Amino acid sequence: MPGSRVSWAAAGWPGDFVAAIWRRVDESVDGKRFVLPLPAPAEGKALVKIVRARESHSWWRRLGTSRTAHEWRGYREFAARGVRVLELVAFGEERRLRLHRQSFLATRYVDAQNLSRAHAAAPDRGRVVRAAEELAVIHAAGLCHGDPRMRNFLDTAPRPTAFDLASWCELSPAAQQRDLVRFLGSAWLLMRDDTLQDEIMAAWEERLASLPVARARLRDEARRWSDKEVRP
Repeated sequence: MPGSRVSWAAAGWPGDFVAAIWRRVDESVDGKRFVLPLPAPAEGKALVKIVRARESHSWWRRLGTSRTAHEWRGYREFAARGVRVLELVAFGEERRLRLHRQSFLATRYVDAQNLSRAHAAAPDRGRVVRAAEELAVIHAAGLCHGDPRMRNFLDTAPRPTAFDLASWCELSPAAQQRDLVRFLGSAWLLMRDDTLQDEIMAAWEERLASLPVARARLRDEARRWSDKEVRP
Protein backbone atom coordinates (compact mmCIF):
# COMPACT_ATOMS: atom_id res chain seq x y z
CA MET A 1 0.00 0.00 0.00
CA PRO A 2 1.55 3.33 -1.04
CA GLY A 3 2.10 5.98 1.59
CA SER A 4 1.34 9.68 1.52
CA ARG A 5 4.24 12.11 1.29
CA VAL A 6 4.56 15.69 2.44
CA SER A 7 7.48 17.81 1.27
CA TRP A 8 8.79 21.29 1.97
CA ALA A 9 11.62 23.19 0.33
CA ALA A 10 13.19 26.51 1.24
CA ALA A 11 12.58 29.35 -1.20
CA GLY A 12 14.60 28.94 -4.35
CA TRP A 13 14.94 25.15 -4.39
CA PRO A 14 12.96 23.58 -7.26
CA GLY A 15 10.50 20.74 -6.83
CA ASP A 16 12.51 18.37 -9.00
CA PHE A 17 15.41 18.73 -6.55
CA VAL A 18 13.15 17.55 -3.72
CA ALA A 19 12.01 14.69 -5.95
CA ALA A 20 15.66 13.75 -6.47
CA ILE A 21 16.18 13.67 -2.72
CA TRP A 22 13.18 11.35 -2.34
CA ARG A 23 14.65 9.01 -4.97
CA ARG A 24 17.92 8.82 -3.05
CA VAL A 25 16.06 8.26 0.21
CA ASP A 26 14.15 5.35 -1.35
CA GLU A 27 17.38 3.88 -2.70
CA SER A 28 19.29 4.27 0.59
CA VAL A 29 17.68 1.33 2.32
CA ASP A 30 20.27 1.07 5.10
CA GLY A 31 21.86 4.51 4.92
CA LYS A 32 21.30 7.32 7.41
CA ARG A 33 22.99 10.22 5.62
CA PHE A 34 24.12 11.21 2.15
CA VAL A 35 25.44 14.31 0.40
CA LEU A 36 24.32 15.58 -3.02
CA PRO A 37 25.07 18.70 -5.07
CA LEU A 38 22.69 21.63 -4.87
CA PRO A 39 20.93 22.43 -8.16
CA ALA A 40 22.46 25.10 -10.43
CA PRO A 41 23.01 27.99 -10.24
CA ALA A 42 23.56 27.38 -6.51
CA GLU A 43 26.96 26.17 -5.40
CA GLY A 44 27.74 23.70 -2.65
CA LYS A 45 26.07 20.57 -1.38
CA ALA A 46 23.18 19.44 0.78
CA LEU A 47 23.53 16.98 3.65
CA VAL A 48 20.47 14.76 3.93
CA LYS A 49 19.63 12.90 7.14
CA ILE A 50 17.17 10.00 6.94
CA VAL A 51 14.99 8.72 9.78
CA ARG A 52 12.99 5.53 9.38
CA ALA A 53 10.43 3.86 11.61
CA ARG A 54 11.70 0.81 13.46
CA GLU A 55 9.89 -2.28 14.62
CA SER A 56 10.59 -1.20 18.20
CA HIS A 57 8.71 2.08 17.69
CA SER A 58 5.20 1.96 19.12
CA TRP A 59 2.23 2.90 16.96
CA TRP A 60 1.62 5.85 19.32
CA ARG A 61 5.12 7.18 18.68
CA ARG A 62 4.72 6.73 14.93
CA LEU A 63 1.36 8.48 15.00
CA GLY A 64 2.79 11.58 16.68
CA THR A 65 5.21 14.22 15.42
CA SER A 66 8.32 12.58 13.99
CA ARG A 67 11.78 13.52 15.25
CA THR A 68 12.56 14.82 11.77
CA ALA A 69 9.54 17.12 11.72
CA HIS A 70 10.36 18.35 15.22
CA GLU A 71 13.96 19.04 14.21
CA TRP A 72 12.82 20.86 11.05
CA ARG A 73 10.67 23.15 13.19
CA GLY A 74 13.62 23.64 15.52
CA TYR A 75 15.91 24.84 12.75
CA ARG A 76 13.29 27.30 11.59
CA GLU A 77 12.67 28.59 15.13
CA PHE A 78 16.36 28.91 15.99
CA ALA A 79 17.08 30.81 12.76
CA ALA A 80 14.08 33.09 13.30
CA ARG A 81 15.45 34.05 16.71
CA GLY A 82 18.93 34.79 15.44
CA VAL A 83 20.72 31.62 16.55
CA ARG A 84 23.47 30.37 14.24
CA VAL A 85 22.34 27.01 12.78
CA LEU A 86 22.70 25.10 9.53
CA GLU A 87 20.73 26.49 6.60
CA LEU A 88 17.58 24.49 5.89
CA VAL A 89 17.19 23.17 2.35
CA ALA A 90 14.29 20.72 2.40
CA PHE A 91 12.18 18.40 4.52
CA GLY A 92 10.02 15.44 3.60
CA GLU A 93 7.92 12.88 5.43
CA GLU A 94 6.12 9.73 4.35
CA ARG A 95 3.30 8.19 6.37
CA ARG A 96 1.24 5.07 5.84
CA LEU A 97 -2.16 4.90 7.50
CA ARG A 98 -1.07 8.09 9.35
CA LEU A 99 1.91 6.26 10.87
CA HIS A 100 5.41 7.61 10.27
CA ARG A 101 7.31 5.43 7.80
CA GLN A 102 10.32 7.51 6.80
CA SER A 103 11.41 11.14 6.61
CA PHE A 104 14.39 13.28 5.69
CA LEU A 105 15.90 16.62 6.63
CA ALA A 106 18.27 18.37 4.21
CA THR A 107 20.60 21.17 5.31
CA ARG A 108 23.35 22.97 3.47
CA TYR A 109 26.57 20.99 3.86
CA VAL A 110 29.28 22.76 5.86
CA ASP A 111 32.84 21.52 5.52
CA ALA A 112 33.73 21.59 9.19
CA GLN A 113 34.36 19.05 11.93
CA ASN A 114 32.26 18.81 15.03
CA LEU A 115 33.95 20.10 18.18
CA SER A 116 34.74 16.63 19.48
CA ARG A 117 36.65 15.65 16.34
CA ALA A 118 38.26 19.08 16.00
CA HIS A 119 39.55 18.84 19.56
CA ALA A 120 40.93 15.35 18.96
CA ALA A 121 42.85 16.68 15.95
CA ALA A 122 44.06 19.90 17.61
CA PRO A 123 43.17 20.38 21.31
CA ASP A 124 41.97 23.91 22.07
CA ARG A 125 40.01 24.73 25.21
CA GLY A 126 39.03 28.05 23.63
CA ARG A 127 36.65 26.36 21.19
CA VAL A 128 34.85 24.73 24.12
CA VAL A 129 34.40 28.09 25.83
CA ARG A 130 33.12 29.62 22.59
CA ALA A 131 30.58 26.82 22.37
CA ALA A 132 29.48 27.61 25.94
CA GLU A 133 28.94 31.20 24.85
CA GLU A 134 26.86 29.92 21.93
CA LEU A 135 24.77 27.82 24.30
CA ALA A 136 24.13 31.02 26.28
CA VAL A 137 23.00 32.69 23.03
CA ILE A 138 20.51 29.84 22.52
CA HIS A 139 19.18 30.23 26.06
CA ALA A 140 19.01 34.00 25.74
CA ALA A 141 16.79 33.48 22.68
CA GLY A 142 14.33 31.55 24.85
CA LEU A 143 15.32 28.13 23.52
CA CYS A 144 17.12 24.97 24.64
CA HIS A 145 19.17 22.69 22.43
CA GLY A 146 18.17 19.48 24.17
CA ASP A 147 21.45 17.61 23.56
CA PRO A 148 24.31 20.15 23.47
CA ARG A 149 27.27 17.77 23.43
CA MET A 150 30.57 18.70 21.80
CA ARG A 151 29.68 16.58 18.78
CA ASN A 152 26.53 18.63 18.17
CA PHE A 153 28.40 21.88 17.47
CA LEU A 154 30.42 22.49 14.31
CA ASP A 155 33.84 24.11 14.61
CA THR A 156 33.04 27.14 12.44
CA ALA A 157 34.29 30.73 12.65
CA PRO A 158 33.72 33.14 14.21
CA ARG A 159 31.15 31.17 16.23
CA PRO A 160 30.39 27.46 16.56
CA THR A 161 27.27 26.29 14.73
CA ALA A 162 24.64 24.27 16.58
CA PHE A 163 23.06 21.31 14.81
CA ASP A 164 21.23 18.04 15.54
CA LEU A 165 18.20 19.77 17.04
CA ALA A 166 15.94 16.73 17.34
CA SER A 167 15.52 17.33 21.09
CA TRP A 168 15.11 21.12 21.10
CA CYS A 169 12.44 22.82 23.18
CA GLU A 170 11.34 26.19 24.48
CA LEU A 171 13.30 27.49 27.43
CA SER A 172 12.31 26.31 30.90
CA PRO A 173 14.37 26.08 34.11
CA ALA A 174 14.48 22.28 33.93
CA ALA A 175 15.44 22.22 30.23
CA GLN A 176 18.08 24.89 30.76
CA GLN A 177 19.61 22.90 33.61
CA ARG A 178 19.58 19.74 31.49
CA ASP A 179 21.38 21.59 28.68
CA LEU A 180 24.09 22.80 31.04
CA VAL A 181 24.54 19.38 32.63
CA ARG A 182 24.99 17.71 29.25
CA PHE A 183 27.30 20.43 27.96
CA LEU A 184 29.48 20.31 31.08
CA GLY A 185 29.45 16.52 31.10
CA SER A 186 30.46 16.39 27.46
CA ALA A 187 33.29 18.87 28.08
CA TRP A 188 34.41 16.73 31.03
CA LEU A 189 34.60 13.66 28.78
CA LEU A 190 36.65 15.72 26.35
CA MET A 191 39.27 17.09 28.77
CA ARG A 192 38.55 16.12 32.41
CA ASP A 193 39.64 19.58 33.48
CA ASP A 194 38.09 21.27 36.54
CA THR A 195 39.39 24.66 35.46
CA LEU A 196 37.64 24.33 32.10
CA GLN A 197 34.38 23.54 33.88
CA ASP A 198 34.67 26.85 35.76
CA GLU A 199 35.51 28.70 32.53
CA ILE A 200 32.42 27.26 30.85
CA MET A 201 30.12 28.37 33.65
CA ALA A 202 31.75 31.79 33.82
CA ALA A 203 31.33 32.28 30.05
CA TRP A 204 27.65 31.32 30.32
CA GLU A 205 27.09 33.60 33.34
CA GLU A 206 28.72 36.52 31.57
CA ARG A 207 25.87 36.49 29.06
CA LEU A 208 22.97 35.41 31.24
CA ALA A 209 23.89 36.70 34.72
CA SER A 210 23.08 33.66 36.85
CA LEU A 211 23.06 29.89 36.55
CA PRO A 212 19.76 28.06 37.18
CA VAL A 213 21.33 26.17 40.11
CA ALA A 214 24.59 26.38 42.07
CA ARG A 215 27.87 25.62 40.30
CA ALA A 216 28.66 22.73 42.61
CA ARG A 217 25.36 21.05 41.83
CA LEU A 218 25.82 21.47 38.08
CA ARG A 219 29.33 20.06 38.32
CA ASP A 220 28.16 17.03 40.32
CA GLU A 221 25.23 16.32 37.99
CA ALA A 222 27.50 16.67 34.95
CA ARG A 223 29.97 14.15 36.38
CA ARG A 224 27.19 11.65 37.10
CA TRP A 225 25.85 12.12 33.57
CA SER A 226 29.31 11.65 32.03
CA ASP A 227 29.81 8.40 33.97
CA LYS A 228 27.08 6.85 31.82
CA GLU A 229 28.37 8.21 28.50
CA VAL A 230 31.19 7.17 26.21
CA ARG A 231 31.54 9.90 23.58
CA PRO A 232 31.51 13.68 24.09
